[in-house]
Amino acid sequence: MGAEVGKPLDVPSSEQVAKTDRIPPTATEQLCLHLVYRAIQQALAKTKADEPVDPELLDLTHKLAKSPTEPPVCGLSPQALPLAVACWLRDKNEIGNRTVAAQLLGVSARLPSCQPYCRAAATKVMALPSDLMDVLDICRKNTVKREHTEKIPGPPHCLKKAADDFYARLTPFQAAKYDQSNILRRVRKELKEKSELLHKVESGEVDPATLASKGKGKGKGKGKGKGKPPSASDALEQQFGVKELKKQVSNLQARMEKLSLSSLVGATKCCHVSSCSAEIFYGLKRLRYPETAEEFAESGLKGEFDDERGGLRMKLWEELGEATTWDRELSKHGNVITTWRDLLTKKQVPYMAMLRNLNNIIMQGFSLGFLEKYVFSKLCDDRQIRNSGQTAQQIMHSLGAVEEAYTEEKLEEMATKSKEHLAMICVCYK
Repeated sequence: MGAEVGKPLDVPSSEQVAKTDRIPPTATEQLCLHLVYRAIQQALAKTKADEPVDPELLDLTHKLAKSPTEPPVCGLSPQALPLAVACWLRDKNEIGNRTVAAQLLGVSARLPSCQPYCRAAATKVMALPSDLMDVLDICRKNTVKREHTEKIPGPPHCLKKAADDFYARLTPFQAAKYDQSNILRRVRKELKEKSELLHKVESGEVDPATLASKGKGKGKGKGKGKGKPPSASDALEQQFGVKELKKQVSNLQARMEKLSLSSLVGATKCCHVSSCSAEIFYGLKRLRYPETAEEFAESGLKGEFDDERGGLRMKLWEELGEATTWDRELSKHGNVITTWRDLLTKKQVPYMAMLRNLNNIIMQGFSLGFLEKYVFSKLCDDRQIRNSGQTAQQIMHSLGAVEEAYTEEKLEEMATKSKEHLAMICVCYK
């Protein structure tokens, strides 16, 4: 079984290793290894979801899709390898990266040879509503328009089935937390106002001078009528104002298109979702509560018919009752010590939110015992770290930012101010 005690190990020399017959990796295996390395590089580089897919990662995925199905690599078809890498990247116990995993799934969904494996991989990759939105958006951006038409095709059939599976396991709390209906309405209103203003400027109804970054005033003071005549810089300011307005309209149109197709409401339309529960569907669409018992029975809503709610629009947060999130509580009650105390004692602050708001929590003025019990113990817990989905690089970056913010000089200054504040309280009390 092993080497005898006192006997040297039989280690082969370099010449013996060189003489051994090694099977060189095939071209497909080399592509798979290259894909894994490139995906890890992109994951550690903190790639954002709205950024274009890495060209090298895109090229490797297309090459694997065109590779022969035999022989398999690690027991998998080469066409399934990009999706297997996506599932591995998304796993919290591994790298836990959402963006690159969504990119691999969104790109593979448009490749016919990879489509048979997309629905199974989506159950691992699309764990949150934001994952579904990112995958749909990436798939749309990597879709080629059909000839003789400017309309972009909808999601492929495999993604529609994956979205249907996702809505079947979607909870009302998740739907309310990631609902973007209010953002969609706000963007639509702003786009309408900006578009009307641009139309008035182009038609001559509004003077472009009003769009200049530095206005000339209305001339109500003593210098009325004594201003300088228009110069070249004024003309440039007007041109810049019109150009900036067009840019704002273009950005709002792009955001509007993304929200209308890649939001929870948009996904139900473009993916023809049928498995969504009636409570979530009515809340997302802001549909009205049935006015009669017959309509209530046909709607599929759970519970008993409430005559007083007939005709009122349904909202997800109202249906959930007391359920809420930490950011909604902060927005409602303010960023004060009492709000943070209730959130921390009730354990409503997730790991990453606590890590990002660590400086804010410390500056509230909690005692050291409170911080150790409700904050530091959670941040140092092995199970919490594994389930947080954060890489070691992200955690070290956050801790490094805290160390930079609280240097020895800063701590001494805070201690001095704390003593002065305590002395002032004692004086006021006496």
